[in-house]
Amino acid sequence: MNHIKILAFLIALSLTATLRAAPPAGDPLPRGVVARLGSSQFTHSANVDHVAFAADGKTVVFVGRDSVVGRWDMAGGKELGRVQLLPFGVRGLLLSPDGTTVAQVRSNQGVAVIDVAAGKERFTVPRRGAGVLGWGKNGQTLLISTTNEVHVWDVAAGRELAQWKTKPSVTVAALAGSADGTRVAVYSNTNGT
Repeated sequence: MNHIKILAFLIALSLTATLRAAPPAGDPLPRGVVARLGSSQFTHSANVDHVAFAADGKTVVFVGRDSVVGRWDMAGGKELGRVQLLPFGVRGLLLSPDGTTVAQVRSNQGVAVIDVAAGKERFTVPRRGAGVLGWGKNGQTLLISTTNEVHVWDVAAGRELAQWKTKPSVTVAALAGSADGTRVAVYSNTNGT
């Protein structure tokens, strides 16, 4: 038996098993549909780039490549709601560890800090040339790199806490802050430090 016949047999066997299987509880098939390959749970129409558990542990927050921030119920996988972020020439998005906040790098407009539940902008960091974002202190601080600087912002207060310059030859590739808020790790593509 050649490879194509074996593959066709396996596909037919799989489809037969799928047609006999009952749909998952709470996930009924639309009228007239005989079977579903896959599931409608935890789905979004665009690629999902970020996910986080909400503080309640019962909800998953996601950010799609289409600038949609949504929430899924963990128990059933159904979408609970969504917010469409304004595009503003988005260059990057970063979801906070607890899923409550999104930082959005906007072309030549700085960084917008957005409340996920309300879909409203909390404040904007007016940093042209903002590049890499990171979270510190378990999402309480936002780390922002610019051409040759790193800035630390208090998310709740909407104010800058610290900043420092990097070497002119350093291009920041990644940022991360410690959970206690005392250290920031900066990774550079230039020399790996």
